[in-house]
Amino acid sequence: MRNDLKNNDFNNFKTNYPNVDEQTVKKIFRVLKGTTMNELKKKKYMAIVKEMINEEDGFMDALLGSEDAYKSILDKINKRASELTKAAQDAKEDALDK
Repeated sequence: MRNDLKNNDFNNFKTNYPNVDEQTVKKIFRVLKGTTMNELKKKKYMAIVKEMINEEDGFMDALLGSEDAYKSILDKINKRASELTKAAQDAKEDALDK
């Protein structure tokens, strides 16, 4: 397990937990790797921004433009993050209900 953590090898790490669902093993892996929730949240927001750069016309202009345009694009980012969080929570509840 130490080598798996050192090598960031989640696939081999999860073999140590054969009867545990993958999401739980991922949480264990992140805790042992020292990945904090702030780092995970930052990665989620970075992924959203990357998507929105490709999807939203004028996204970069809004980030660099007026205060109102900047606030508007931040609101969109936060809304999408909330939607993703809600979807993940719903999926978790559905999985636990089964």
